[in-house]
Amino acid sequence: MGLDRLFTMHGEGDSIRLPRSRVAPREGRRGRSLQGHASPRGGAPGVRPLHSGKPITPATEQFFLTLLTPDPERVRDVQWIRAERLLALHGLGPLAMAVDRGLHGNFLPRSVAARLEPAYLATRERVVRLLEADQAIGEALWGADLPFLRIGGSALVREGVYMDPGARPIDELQFVVPFGAAEEAVRTFLAVGFTPTVDWHPSLLEARRSLCFRFDAAAEGDSPMRVELIWRTESLHLGRCDTPEDCPLWAGADVEAGLPAPGPHLHILAERLLSGVGTRGYLRGLADIGRLIPRVESWERFMAVASPRPFAPGVGLVLRALEEETGAPVPRGVIRSLGGGRLSLGPAARWIRPAHVLRAATPSSTRPGDLFRQGVLLGSPLQAARAAAAALWPREPWLRAEFGDEDAPVPALRSRYLSTLLRGLLSPLGIGKSEASGSRRTAIPT
Repeated sequence: MGLDRLFTMHGEGDSIRLPRSRVAPREGRRGRSLQGHASPRGGAPGVRPLHSGKPITPATEQFFLTLLTPDPERVRDVQWIRAERLLALHGLGPLAMAVDRGLHGNFLPRSVAARLEPAYLATRERVVRLLEADQAIGEALWGADLPFLRIGGSALVREGVYMDPGARPIDELQFVVPFGAAEEAVRTFLAVGFTPTVDWHPSLLEARRSLCFRFDAAAEGDSPMRVELIWRTESLHLGRCDTPEDCPLWAGADVEAGLPAPGPHLHILAERLLSGVGTRGYLRGLADIGRLIPRVESWERFMAVASPRPFAPGVGLVLRALEEETGAPVPRGVIRSLGGGRLSLGPAARWIRPAHVLRAATPSSTRPGDLFRQGVLLGSPLQAARAAAAALWPREPWLRAEFGDEDAPVPALRSRYLSTLLRGLLSPLGIGKSEASGSRRTAIPT
């Protein structure tokens, strides 16, 4: 089945309509007052001030907040010079341009749209190529009778969360298979012609949580495209599963289309977002979640996945911020349950708020800031201590998966990790090579 049978393009690609979109977005409560948020001074840990002097206006904030909703509305009196800079800074230019096309040019000024259009068209072209590869992979797995689910950007576009493929940049394709089907899935990828980034051997199944593959669908001068096959769902904080029946991710999934139910998918996106609070992709991640929330048919299914997880308080804070600032239809009982009975964000979590990210800070991150934020989001001193211990002394499978070295002694890998961690801790003080100067950023295990 070709990609043209999966979705239908209209006009010059103003929108994309996917047959799997079954849940109509519900109206959110927008237009809330923006008063009472954190001061634009005193930025979050690990970030530096973005602007000096006059802060952005409430209308400009509302322009960005409406971008995080399923049905953006035109906002008047926007500071367009400031807004255009923030769109580029947070990677929201393609989304704003897609919204403008969907509203027939009534969302952005023509001069702003003209400057945003080249990046939008480049994003659209790349995403369409990725979706063609995504289709080929899905057909191969389906032909091998292997259960699989897509997660991340390709799943959001296919489900119709984004009706225009140019709205949502996709860096890689991600497929999840049960552990019991992983070896056959790898052989299927190899048969299709994808090249693994490390030498494949079945022993990697126990040592790694996933395997990345390269493919040559990129245009000349474009960044490489890759696909990740995930078989250890511990990396998704869902627990290991040998069959679909063992894994909460498959609960309510559209198995034929390879799409998870909105509830479990929302949990995955929210937990991943928590590791990027204060970074450049944070607002884009909020846009994913804000658009997916109205599609959640079963909050009980979402809670069954989210409530046992250590980051449940942080997920509750993110949902509370979206409910408060954009009117996202999240049940108060869900927020209260995830937050241990709390409905308030509190001053320590002000950097969760999208409005605060816009006002206060340049998207960036440092390791002390990461650890501090993880401690707050975990919601208890014991969980924070466990996170710190995991950061300082990660397990062997995590080390081998992170550095892609299956033969090195564990002490050598641990030394390499601690050295990288130390450089990250010292870089805010101007000691060692900073992240901005090109050093590799190593994830902190959780």
